Amino acid sequence: MRRTLLEAAFCWVLVSHDANAKPAAPAAIDVHEIPSQVNVSQVSNDGPAVHNRLTFDCEASSSGAAPPQIACVMVQQNLQEGSPEPSKAEFDKEMAEMTGGDKLKALCQENLAARSGPDANDDAEFRSRVAKACAKTNRADAVAALGDVYRQLAHAESQMCKLLTVVRKITFTRVKPGVWVSSPAPLKSCPNVTVTGTLRRDARAPNSWFWNYTESTSVGPSKDALCQAKAETTEFTWENAVTPTPARCAYVSM
Repeated sequence: MRRTLLEAAFCWVLVSHDANAKPAAPAAIDVHEIPSQVNVSQVSNDGPAVHNRLTFDCEASSSGAAPPQIACVMVQQNLQEGSPEPSKAEFDKEMAEMTGGDKLKALCQENLAARSGPDANDDAEFRSRVAKACAKTNRADAVAALGDVYRQLAHAESQMCKLLTVVRKITFTRVKPGVWVSSPAPLKSCPNVTVTGTLRRDARAPNSWFWNYTESTSVGPSKDALCQAKAETTEFTWENAVTPTPARCAYVSM
């Protein structure tokens, strides 16, 4: 009987210890599993070319979540090329529509109105050139002079690239070794548009630091005309990030 009681007491101690024990902390993530300092890039040619470059700076989440998570600061830089210059036929047709009938007088008045803002100096130069054109007494001369002004403007805009920088913080969850996926996140301006990102180590180099990024967009119904996007998947690769890509830019607007 004494031995049975001792055995029972020993078993109770083991059960009590196991019940009060804290769950084991998740194993630390291998440093090679964290896509730190990732640079990827992609060029979109749907309209004027847009050079998209993304930089991810990631670190393991301090929450000790299981499955493991990483917090990434993503810097997105989009360099959009200017629209190509219109052909002579397209330009002449547009000028005829802008200056036909009584439109010439209204066009002159509109372009001669003073504007304010960061481009005020450039605007003043533009208005000066328009004023000289509109001051011509012969209508055909005025239209031709205005055409020269707009043609020079179209050429400058075709050589102007716009640079946009956006910084975001995204949390990714590991779904398997070498693959991290973010939770679907709706856009603030268009809640019907949801974006999901996937960071994936390059399959050709499974033990390397080279990662690629896939961004998938899903779209739900919306009555807002500005939110009528299309579902698509965009692939960003580290190879594009380290390969120079020519851009048609003489100027950059930031």
